[in-house]
Amino acid sequence: MRNAPLSVPQDGGLPGSRSVMVLNLTSVDFPLAPAGGDAHSLRSTTVTRGDVALRKQLTWLGDDRYAAQLTLSAPRAVPGLEVADSLPEGAVLTSGQAGFAVDFAGGSMTISYTFTFSGTPEQAGTDPLLRWRLP
Repeated sequence: MRNAPLSVPQDGGLPGSRSVMVLNLTSVDFPLAPAGGDAHSLRSTTVTRGDVALRKQLTWLGDDRYAAQLTLSAPRAVPGLEVADSLPEGAVLTSGQAGFAVDFAGGSMTISYTFTFSGTPEQAGTDPLLRWRLP
């Protein structure tokens, strides 16, 4: 013998279920797709030697325009430090500088530059050079 639920007036003819009345419901309509944009991060590279680190982030700005950001960090002073970031062949620097030489006092330092390049975005990334003289 099977145990069947008893029928009650609230089950609407479906034994074991209950009807519920809900008042004042609200509906909301919003898009499920993410917002679009034209900036795309292409590459992020970190060059590390001991406690000195240089991070490069390359971003495609659309068409043939690119932006690069170089962030140097070290917990100590680094005399005679040089950073050189070569542009891809055929690229033209449009703002900023793609390298520097400094007696770095320690901490963090960031430079940015932009360039145009008619090649593919995959060809736009280059690796930076980091060097300094030892005391």
